[in-house]
Amino acid sequence: MSNELLNLCKKYKDLPYMQYEQAKVIQDIIIENNFNKILELGFYHGKSSLLIASILSNITNGHLTTLDIESATTRTPNIYKLLKDEKLSHKVTVKVCRRSYTFELMNEIISSSRPKYDLCYFDGGHTLDYTGFGFYLVDKLLNPGGIIIFDDLNWTIEKSQDAQKSKNSYQNYSDDEKKMQAVRVIFEHLVKDSGYECTEIKKLGWGIARKIKIPQ
Repeated sequence: MSNELLNLCKKYKDLPYMQYEQAKVIQDIIIENNFNKILELGFYHGKSSLLIASILSNITNGHLTTLDIESATTRTPNIYKLLKDEKLSHKVTVKVCRRSYTFELMNEIISSSRPKYDLCYFDGGHTLDYTGFGFYLVDKLLNPGGIIIFDDLNWTIEKSQDAQKSKNSYQNYSDDEKKMQAVRVIFEHLVKDSGYECTEIKKLGWGIARKIKIPQ
């Protein structure tokens, strides 16, 4: 399985963002915990979705549900092309959100049985509002013993190149909030206080949070 993953990473090495070292951590988590229902917030070009789908291709009932806003589908290449080219479309449900993944997650909570996911790769909406409310919603959908991987613990509006390109989106943020590592703040102050065992992989900028199982 690792060879398949490595070959894909080499093939798409110039496409942002996920790299082999990160994908390997996700693969190890999925295999070690026998996870099969995966949620992803933020697919961008679809590289991370492709790599997760490749991992799940060896798991009969493994499936990824991934969410992002409409603009992500206009990228070249986009998620649909990557999955089609690698014949992995059947392992992924792509949900395109008009404004925010929070609306789609709320709809899942309202309309479907829960909890339902084993693992969430959280890589979308790095601000305090999106990450905080997003975590609250994901928590409702995550099985006991499930894991959330928080990407970009050190991200700030102030230092993000993408954020600088879309200044209008952040014009009402204070200087203090632009400097805040919002994902880290949520991880260290909300997630840890919500019944999760938390560890950090500093070299990846990742926070790993496991939802503590309720004793039977």
